[in-house]
Amino acid sequence: MGTLIAVCFLAPAAILLTSWVRRWWHRHLRAESDRAWPYRGRMSTRDAPAQIGDLPPLGRSATSAFLAAGITTLAQVSTHSRRDLLSLHGVGPKAIKILTEALSDRGLTFTE
Repeated sequence: MGTLIAVCFLAPAAILLTSWVRRWWHRHLRAESDRAWPYRGRMSTRDAPAQIGDLPPLGRSATSAFLAAGITTLAQVSTHSRRDLLSLHGVGPKAIKILTEALSDRGLTFTE
């Protein structure tokens, strides 16, 4: 009987404490973490252009991955291996196939 009474009194207190902690976190720590992380909101693929430099159209995620890596030309792509480019988040087999065709049109290849 004693545990039932304790649960009846402590459960609302726990809910109230949780709401206080959440409110405090949103007011103080969340605002501070937004200022401390400079790239917040910049990693969206919505803002990535459809095409960069002389690279063929690859899709938003691959384009933003190449922008983040500083790769904007086919000459820069040719200095990397397929494995290096596939390790970039957003670059997949389809992008590598498109790049292979574009490189072969220019007489370039991936570094192995």
